[in-house]
Amino acid sequence: MSMTHEHEQNHEHGHGPLTHIRGFIHDAPMVSNYQWQIPSSVRHLSLIGIIVLVVAMVLTHLGISYALGIGVGVALLLHLPILALTSIGLILRRARTGFIGTVVNLIPWKGNEEVLDVGCGSGILLFACIKESPTAKGTGIDIYDPYSFGGSAGVFWKNAEIEGVKSRINLQQVDARTMPFEDERFNVIVSSLAMHHVGDSADQEKATREIVRTLKPGGKIVICDVGRALNTPEKVFRSLGLANVRRSGHLFQILSAEKR
Repeated sequence: MSMTHEHEQNHEHGHGPLTHIRGFIHDAPMVSNYQWQIPSSVRHLSLIGIIVLVVAMVLTHLGISYALGIGVGVALLLHLPILALTSIGLILRRARTGFIGTVVNLIPWKGNEEVLDVGCGSGILLFACIKESPTAKGTGIDIYDPYSFGGSAGVFWKNAEIEGVKSRINLQQVDARTMPFEDERFNVIVSSLAMHHVGDSADQEKATREIVRTLKPGGKIVICDVGRALNTPEKVFRSLGLANVRRSGHLFQILSAEKR
């Protein structure tokens, strides 16, 4: 990892004992951080709910009998957003985990592949690919929109270290519609639950054409996403004459193709 990445991580996580305590509680240092990211504003609502409940318990102890009931009601109401987002996250995580194994098995690994993950997030798909081919190297790209719950550069590098692949990957914060890579660079290009964040159909077409442009002849593309987000990529693949264009699944689908 470069000095720039080290500086970014140090700046992000800070220093001092309170920072280390917060990191231990929230960052789960001994496990990969592939969980659904809850927005800080929602976590703050949960904290306010706990404070309200504590105040209600104190007031009840002081003789205000109805305070506890009100406190419990308010606390439950303020916890609803975090419960809803957590449930959604668990559903999506289970679906994504199944897709990861399917994607890896769709790729005919031969060794020495160069892999690109478009919208790599916390790195789960890219690292699975790299670990499948011990001599492969990988590049992840993402712009890390804080509202897409896709993680951060700091989370990506922490996971890379835990997974033992840090020396074989790099991360670039670039837009999928305007990739800085040369033509026909990558053997494998993958993407998981990122295409629907790219934008409208025109934006998705730009990103898909960039994917095809940077793929080597004989290379493999596998994109996982909600069905409607794959309509434009599939049309582009077929219009550009890619081989073995296949699509499977229901709500969450997998689109694959090969470059002639």
